[in-house]
Amino acid sequence: MRITSWNCHRDKKQVGRGKSVKECLKLLKRLDFDLVALQEWRRLDPKDKRVIWQDHDPNQGVAVVSTQASRQMGPDGESRSVIWRGTNPDLGVAVISKEGAPQIKFVKISFLHPTIVPVIVDAPEPFVFVGVWTHPEPSYAKVAWEAMSACARAADKLQLPMVAAGDFNIWPGLKKKADKNASLEFLKCVESKLGLLSAYHHHYNRKAGEERHATHYFQFKKARVFHLDYCFVPKDWRKKLITWEVGPFMKWCKPKHSDHCPMTVEIRGSTNREIEARWI
Repeated sequence: MRITSWNCHRDKKQVGRGKSVKECLKLLKRLDFDLVALQEWRRLDPKDKRVIWQDHDPNQGVAVVSTQASRQMGPDGESRSVIWRGTNPDLGVAVISKEGAPQIKFVKISFLHPTIVPVIVDAPEPFVFVGVWTHPEPSYAKVAWEAMSACARAADKLQLPMVAAGDFNIWPGLKKKADKNASLEFLKCVESKLGLLSAYHHHYNRKAGEERHATHYFQFKKARVFHLDYCFVPKDWRKKLITWEVGPFMKWCKPKHSDHCPMTVEIRGSTNREIEARWI
């Protein structure tokens, strides 16, 4: 199974509109994913006949929360299952499973941040997958920790392992001391309290703050680099093969694409078999 995460970059010049499903899937087709989490992604039209269901949850504590699943035709003619959540129709997160891949089912968690999407992946050995995009209020690290903790509790109740991937907007390499310390504490607690490890740090045997691969290029500039995107997997997967690759900067970081590189994790066989994580 190939799992991809990509912040597809809302273009503010286009009146805040995010990319459509057609645009994103066309760009990501080369990655041949089975499951993808997209951040800053436009909601499917609720009037679309392919939308199966839509749910508004007042317990989330936000003005607009929408969750929907759909069989959406991709550029290659395949249909895909889509589950989306967000703060408004133009800005949210989707988890998409393509036809022939394990199907997904939304996990409803009260008061969960509106741009976190937890789903059950109906694989031979099922697991909970969480698509993540954090906001700065009250802080990126606080939003990320509360969301990850809530999803971990839900996964424990379901007696399933958890995988999380997305744009966490945290990095120990940030200049502000408060942001640096909060990022370090978050990564430490994810491993010590939730039993998850960062696939990147495990593969390269690096400590938090020693990252040498960028995932985000601020304002599309190669010199302004950040490591903001992560994939967390259960600790008992640590002995499996994890390999990371970073594709050419100019291949993805263009205004018409995104200022983030897509992250892909390949899980061969079942969920506790060989794992390969790569950047393409």
